[in-house]
Amino acid sequence: MLQLDMPSPQTIAHRILVHQPNVPPPITLEIYPTLRCNLDCQFCDTTDRHRPPQQELSSSEWCQIVKEAAQMGAKQLFVLGGGEPFIYPALMDILHVAKEEGLWGMITTNGTFLNAERRAQLIDMHWDEIHISMDGATAKTHDSLRGKNGTFQKIVQSICHFRAEKALRGVHSPELVLHWVITNRNYTEIPHVLKLAKSLGIHRIDFDGLIAYTPEQKVLELNPFQQQSFVNIVEHSIQLATRYGIRTTLEHHQKNVRGTTVPPSGQRVGLLGSPCYKPWHHLTIQADGKISPCCVLAGEGENIREGTVQQIWKDSPYLNRLRSQMLNHTPTKRCSECSPNILSQEWAIQRALIELTDTQNKNT
Repeated sequence: MLQLDMPSPQTIAHRILVHQPNVPPPITLEIYPTLRCNLDCQFCDTTDRHRPPQQELSSSEWCQIVKEAAQMGAKQLFVLGGGEPFIYPALMDILHVAKEEGLWGMITTNGTFLNAERRAQLIDMHWDEIHISMDGATAKTHDSLRGKNGTFQKIVQSICHFRAEKALRGVHSPELVLHWVITNRNYTEIPHVLKLAKSLGIHRIDFDGLIAYTPEQKVLELNPFQQQSFVNIVEHSIQLATRYGIRTTLEHHQKNVRGTTVPPSGQRVGLLGSPCYKPWHHLTIQADGKISPCCVLAGEGENIREGTVQQIWKDSPYLNRLRSQMLNHTPTKRCSECSPNILSQEWAIQRALIELTDTQNKNT
């Protein structure tokens, strides 16, 4: 299998533009195979993660969904979860189907299930990216936030094994990426995790803000004093990351505090000023089949079991209402919970749309 490239904002913008005023096929299919998890993370917002499976889609249903999305023109599959994806028994079957269909693939995991067999399978299928959750630069911090001792050690061991196994085979995929949720328990350790990443051969860390719904989550929020200290740490860490050759999303968190404001609209009217383009390029499906255009609004729409992927994507009253709201620059209230990381990608799509439109207008 050939190594694939992740679709660029320009690619997404072009597809949206050429299909106007119709709805283009989705670029990204994001799936949540299960809400079950083996950890008890203090900041997790999936409150039912320890309940028995709640009408989870079967492996055959997931495989059919992936095939339908690819046949429509999807280019990539994101495998996330309110739980741990590798707990889903037939997960590897789904990943194999995605690669057979020519999709670029990313999966997010807590890193505790990356044993030798799974590592070999992921390397063999040329899986593209594995995002491993790491929320402390030490075992003490990480394990306390994750609710289980030994998880930090497992992550470090898995990364080391992956690095060695890829080197022996002379391959670069899958790329390993660290994902870090910023809390008042770990923000001072950000410079230290950059040093750790360098020693482990990690070249990218995605930092994300905390969204607090419950009292347990709210106690992890940064207070005003900590927020100011965080800004200084971010400035230092950006310089450190540049020195180490590590890509991060820290610049998105210098001024933006997640959950405080609804995404702003652009200066153009209609589509070119939309605050978000997810309803035109991104389909998210929960473990029970409920749809949405993103993780923030996960599970709000109809059920994928009610029709084909194409029917649901194009005819969903829920998605079409969101598209209308975005065109009118009136995003829903919950859109304020969106991550600055995601919004930066949407604004890159907006810039590409404007450039493409202006170029077309000059040539006509």
